[in-house]
Amino acid sequence: MVRMGSRYGWHYGETWVDTIYHYTSFDMGIPNVIGDTLWFVSDGDTVAGVIDSIYTGFTYDQDVTIAPDGSIHFVDTHVYFVKASSVSPYWYWYIPYTGIYDFHSEDNGVTWTASKVADLNGFEPDDEEGEIETTNMVDIAADDHGNLYVAWTDRPDTGLVESPHSSNQFDDYYFRNIYCAVSTDGGYTWGEPIEVTNTPDVPEYSLHLCRQADSDKGGTIYIGFTVPDLTRPFESPDMLADYVQWLYIVEINGLTVGVNEARRVDRFVVTPCIASDKVVINYVVGDEPNARLAIYDITGRELKQIELKDRAGRYELDVSTLPQGTYFVKLTTGSSVREAKFVVIK
Repeated sequence: MVRMGSRYGWHYGETWVDTIYHYTSFDMGIPNVIGDTLWFVSDGDTVAGVIDSIYTGFTYDQDVTIAPDGSIHFVDTHVYFVKASSVSPYWYWYIPYTGIYDFHSEDNGVTWTASKVADLNGFEPDDEEGEIETTNMVDIAADDHGNLYVAWTDRPDTGLVESPHSSNQFDDYYFRNIYCAVSTDGGYTWGEPIEVTNTPDVPEYSLHLCRQADSDKGGTIYIGFTVPDLTRPFESPDMLADYVQWLYIVEINGLTVGVNEARRVDRFVVTPCIASDKVVINYVVGDEPNARLAIYDITGRELKQIELKDRAGRYELDVSTLPQGTYFVKLTTGSSVREAKFVVIK
């Protein structure tokens, strides 16, 4: 990490210091080497290799923000690597320490504290495509009450689905879901990760989290991400970007945890599953009564209504019989109405 500032106080970027501050992971609260650690790689009952130390470094995605109290928050996917054995050229992640981290400083970067936001999914011993996953597209935001929000992509925890391509030259070849977590104590502790999308068969990438969260709505964030249409490739596609792209924006409410309040998360995500002529609707309605979904065409004609008996779930809408055009999904509860749009292309 590097830090730059104004030469003569803060003048909105008119002048800059000549010095760039360099930080190692040790400077930011995590040791570079963990000693007295044994790593075993086994073939049946045979120990193939043992090492004494674990080494760490940053990966290829980071984000930074300033909280209302002036503290700096730097998030990334932090990894510890170990070599499998003295004769093996491969390096593996040391899972207990690897994950999404928030490095925060309350003295303008002089000292740092590290806190783990979340572990990562998808460490499978039979991942032939490679078990090192480097870019989680992690983003961080803050609201005016000092609550912090982190969003990232990760392999679904319901199982791995192979992708025909990667999103860049560093990523593995598995589809991703989107996750987020919240801290209400300045980044020292984090709540359980929330799975924003539950679409393991959809390649979601290029995640961006809104910089300013809305505390007036009980903790509302907006996440934008890209989904490629795998049925519409450009010539000789090499990456997920080599397809026609669709942009999605998801709103997540109720993320802030009060002192004496139960946690409540409202979620309403509509994602086309292009390969199977379905639209996947993920929802969380908390304690709201009389929740239902309704499908409309562009003229406002209601095509289908679904009563939601579960407080949270996933509904798959078959759109194979719908003509090409624009449609709307409306989620109605006892106190609110929310709407999303999808397009059928044939």
